[in-house]
Amino acid sequence: MATYDAVTLRRDGDQLEQKASIIFNLDAAFPNYEEFWKLHVVPGTQRPYDPKRFNLDISPAVIELAQRSYSVFANLYDASVLLESMRAGEFGEFHRNWYALVKCAGDALQLRLGMCETIEGPIAMRVGMALKVFPEWKSVWKPSYDAVSVFRNYSTHQGRFQIFVGAGQPFIISRSELTTDRVDSVSWTYTECDFRDNPEMFQPIIEVANGIMEDTIKWLDKAYGEFLRVLNPLLLQPAYRVLWGLQRTAALPGSSSGTPTAPHWQSGVNYVPPMNICATTSPPNSKSTK
Repeated sequence: MATYDAVTLRRDGDQLEQKASIIFNLDAAFPNYEEFWKLHVVPGTQRPYDPKRFNLDISPAVIELAQRSYSVFANLYDASVLLESMRAGEFGEFHRNWYALVKCAGDALQLRLGMCETIEGPIAMRVGMALKVFPEWKSVWKPSYDAVSVFRNYSTHQGRFQIFVGAGQPFIISRSELTTDRVDSVSWTYTECDFRDNPEMFQPIIEVANGIMEDTIKWLDKAYGEFLRVLNPLLLQPAYRVLWGLQRTAALPGSSSGTPTAPHWQSGVNYVPPMNICATTSPPNSKSTK
């Protein structure tokens, strides 16, 4: 019998998720996103009967979590499209593609904050348990987060970077030089002098863009591992199943290894019965679904 464990982004995701996986292999580079999607998003949808709609009685908290998680992946897809253009030498007018890539990657990272708020707030309240994501944020997670998001933070708070052209390609200060404790002092005048006197401090912009994408995806994959650590134990809780819009009394099967698995698609007790299927073209309180 098919279970939600059998779904894949390449086959069962929406059009963006499928393209991101097939064209850019984001499902392989970001496996914990797919695992999170299988276990904590898909059960709230009417897959396989209708992948575009949520269950009628789904909690707004689950929709919010799904929306934010999907937006992480969508931002990475957009950044991947931009990176592909840059690799082909298309940087856009005034290096527009570079700035857009930095923003998309940074927005993907920033969305983890909203996911934390949803998990620790409304979901924790509904299941009656204290949930804490990133308990060691300052000591374990923040240093690597600051390092990977430093370009996004600089562009947000300081403005646009000084980009130089040398050897027929654009250069920018390397991430190793743009540390969080020096961001405020890295001005246009500073970088202009250094590009002349210390060119080793700069890299081709495509190399920096490649590094940002690779490290952003790696960081987010680890972050999603943390989301799974917190949420997977809830798969056995009836109160959590209710948030998906599933029956409270439905039993949740486990794998042979004892790891919780998502509910069966085609089971008399585990799938959303016909009277709960939304008959409209939109889910409750929303014009679009994930």
